[in-house]
Amino acid sequence: MKRINRLIIVITLLALTAQPAWSSPFLGFGRWVSFTDEFDAADAVAFAELIEVPNRQEGQAEFRIVEVLKGANHVQQGNVVAVDYLGEGPVKTLYLLNARAKEKLEWSTGLMPGTLRLTPDPVTPRGRIFIKKMLELPRDSTERLIFAFDYLEDEDEMIRRQAYHEFEEIAYERLKPLAGKLDHDKIVTWIKATEGQYRQGLYLRLLGLNGSEEDLPFLESLLTSEDGRQRGGLDYVLVCHLQLGGEDKLEFIENEYIRNEHVRHVDQVAALTALSVTAQDTKAVSPKRLIHSLRLFLDYPYVCYGALVPLQRLEDWDSMPQAVALFHHEPKSDRAPDVYERRSVAWYLLACPLPEAKKHIEELTKIDPKPFEYAKRRP
Repeated sequence: MKRINRLIIVITLLALTAQPAWSSPFLGFGRWVSFTDEFDAADAVAFAELIEVPNRQEGQAEFRIVEVLKGANHVQQGNVVAVDYLGEGPVKTLYLLNARAKEKLEWSTGLMPGTLRLTPDPVTPRGRIFIKKMLELPRDSTERLIFAFDYLEDEDEMIRRQAYHEFEEIAYERLKPLAGKLDHDKIVTWIKATEGQYRQGLYLRLLGLNGSEEDLPFLESLLTSEDGRQRGGLDYVLVCHLQLGGEDKLEFIENEYIRNEHVRHVDQVAALTALSVTAQDTKAVSPKRLIHSLRLFLDYPYVCYGALVPLQRLEDWDSMPQAVALFHHEPKSDRAPDVYERRSVAWYLLACPLPEAKKHIEELTKIDPKPFEYAKRRP
């Protein structure tokens, strides 16, 4: 069991440190498909009202098309269509339908054309306006994000989820233009009220772009809080803390989450993730100072292998001797690393342009070629 837990921590850590700047690697699991995804994949999309309560045995219901959003050559307003449907909405409830054109149109209330959403979301009048406005705005535009921002905590569940989807798995480069354009007080209120780690993480990233040093006491209250719900995702809090406080805050991270002998592994991983994220956008912290902090992780089990990822990104080749040593054994022990841990060493050495790296690759390949074979396939 201890071995399995260790493996989970290492794999998680390597995934975390390799992620695009703000997102979590787990956001993709169970990810909601947005109406925009549906719209792009479908041949026809329309608002339609339920005109017949479905027969449970048949699993179908009839809908009348109210407004065509896409595919006017396939369907017109007023048409009646049969749709696989297991919901319980009353007659005249409005839904967003999509269809794929095969031999005939196959309509669905599903997440994508041809799939079935067992409990589809009814569309409220406000939801209808929201969807139409979103479709008018360019998909990857800053204007669309600004519009969606105001609905992130909307009382309408469908609107709230679809607004959040606009920010889900988004690259940090696309968030940067939002700096100074969002309601600061609203962001802080949401951070305080939100318990979901990923939502709170998003709001902390937005605060980093729309906050100031005046927010540091609030962030420090989150870091010292005993309430796990208020503390939220530690990695997101630390990233925001660095963004607004600058590299002076690195000493706090070093003392509390790296050198501290009582630190929990999960908190140490969160600190490494925060520094890895910061390594992708070093305006708040100088690369030289950041490298100093990241090197400290190389002296600790578990996190040492994940630290090589951001060090590689920052082209810190002076850490090569430690990287090579990690291929042989973990810090402060004689335990040989497994293939997953050795992959981080392989990636680091393969990325290094120095002649010494090639020599080490030749020597280490004789010991264990598998990490290098994998790293070459998955650079």
